[in-house]
Amino acid sequence: MATLVIDTTFGQSTACVVDEKKNCYISTNSLDQKQSESIAVVVKKSLEKSQLDINNIRNIIVTNGPGNFTSIRVGVSFALGISNGISVPLY
Repeated sequence: MATLVIDTTFGQSTACVVDEKKNCYISTNSLDQKQSESIAVVVKKSLEKSQLDINNIRNIIVTNGPGNFTSIRVGVSFALGISNGISVPLY
């Protein structure tokens, strides 16, 4: 069981995969990239680092603030899309 954690509340997009042994595999984008354009790449890199597939994710956690409204909307919308796509709970 692995958890995907997504944070877009500030200037960067950050994704972390936490596996069942509590190992964390973190990826972030550079500050000059738009979050909406880089969130998918950041999540993919975290999954590659963890050597897991998106289907190994059992739940998703996304930060919902405080922060820039548009940044939060990007993270929550992306997480909701993944959650619905693979039928896992979103927190």
